[in-house]
Amino acid sequence: MNISELRPGLGRVNLVVKVEELEKPRNVKSRYGSTTVVNGVISDKSGRARIALWGPHGDEVSEGDVIEIVNGYVTEFRGELQVNVGRYGQIKKVR
Repeated sequence: MNISELRPGLGRVNLVVKVEELEKPRNVKSRYGSTTVVNGVISDKSGRARIALWGPHGDEVSEGDVIEIVNGYVTEFRGELQVNVGRYGQIKKVR
């Protein structure tokens, strides 16, 4: 799947992307309790999207990494597509 194919509401999303930007981790309260989230920007040959890395996933990547996202899900946040990697998702470094 490519970023250009993403739509809000999609689940079980698998992508290979480059991490372009990452913000500093921040603490948030969710319905599951307190956790951290790292927001950023990812890209592939078809476009760019926002990413939210929940919990420990924020510690797994750095800017410039090429990663495979397994079992992510897509939401719309402030009018932009956002790929989320949460409790059921995985991140694998490609390079």
